[in-house]
Amino acid sequence: MPGPGPQPSPTPTMPTVHINFFGTANGVRSDPTFGNVSGFTQQQHAQVLGLAPGMHVVISNNDTVSHTFNVFSAYPTPGPQSTAAAPNGGVLGVGYQSGVLTAGQSTSTLTVTSTTGNLYIICGIHFSMGMQDGAIVQVGATPGPQATPAPLPSGGMCHGYGC
Repeated sequence: MPGPGPQPSPTPTMPTVHINFFGTANGVRSDPTFGNVSGFTQQQHAQVLGLAPGMHVVISNNDTVSHTFNVFSAYPTPGPQSTAAAPNGGVLGVGYQSGVLTAGQSTSTLTVTSTTGNLYIICGIHFSMGMQDGAIVQVGATPGPQATPAPLPSGGMCHGYGC
């Protein structure tokens, strides 16, 4: 009796990147494209996010207060304070809004948009307090990095949201 036919090779699974809201002492970073960024991180300090198209992402609220994760093509002016959910079909791209994430809550797994370029992120609750960030979506982007300065030095001052 002949053996089974060729078997499909398993599809490699893409690692899931975690984006966190942070609590205290993570600072504000100045970026030439996004201005002051504060409140979101893929590591432990304020930073511009680096995401590859199609990457899987989970957003977690590791802070002690509620936040949102709202995505725009440019920072809104004066900045809507929206806490509504707009899941965007599970795509992390322009138009995505997490809705309120309470302390310890996470989103389901999202897929980063296939459109490369810049995304502008705000917290709909704390945008007026400076909780905004940017994400660079490009092939080969790696978590946390895209020219973000190092963490605050020991004893450094914390400026902005979360201090």
